[in-house]
This record gives sequence, C-alpha cells and structure tokens, in this order.
Amino acid sequence: MKITIIILTLLLVSMPIFASNSSNCGVAMATIDDIVIKANTALKYSDIDQISDVANAIKEDADKALQATDSCDCDDAYYTAEVIFENANDAYLSDTVEEATGYIKTVQQDVVIAKQHVKACSIQLAKQ
Repeated sequence: MKITIIILTLLLVSMPIFASNSSNCGVAMATIDDIVIKANTALKYSDIDQISDVANAIKEDADKALQATDSCDCDDAYYTAEVIFENANDAYLSDTVEEATGYIKTVQQDVVIAKQHVKACSIQLAKQ
C-alpha cells in the first residue's frame, strides 16, 4: 500500500515537469520559427545597418531559444541555439554586407538543425 502511494505521489509530482518541458519545447520551436523569418528578412537588405539590426533581433531570439531548450532539457538543440547566437553576433559585428550575409546564411542552416533537435526532444518527452 505504501509503495502504491509513493508511486502515485511521484507521478503526480513529475507530471507537471513533463508538461512544462513539452511546453518549453513549443516555445523553442516558435522562437526558432521567428529566427527563420528574421534571417530571411536580413538577406533582403543591402545595408549593413539594417542587417545588423535584424542580426541583433536574431541574437535576442537565440537567447530565448537557449532558455527554452535548456528548460525542455534538449541538449542538442541548446548547443545549436548557442551556435545560432554566435553567428548572429558575428553578423551583428560585421563590417561588410557580404560578411554579415555569410553569417546569416549560416544561421539559416543552423535553424534547420535546431528544428530537427527540438522535434526529436518533443517526441522523446511525449513518450515519457
């Protein structure tokens, strides 16, 4: 009887954690989708100041993605979000349009990988 109560208590305590983790994966995915839109927008500009402004916004979104992927316990997506942040920062600090757009294109590639990692984590969380 005591074991049943302990097991039920553990399940009740852990359920909100799983729901919260799953919710954070949703936040991560939405934030990554925002990064895609901003990266596409940045590549349409031919002015370094405009690209830098968008790169700064991407950095902010990448920081949100870092927090969300950390909360949903998705290590691979977290590391990819770090790379996105670094490339957005490099684009922000770039002196030329060519250099900045190179970093933004790398962000676009990294976003595809990040989405795959978040999807994989979401599936794993759903199985728990």
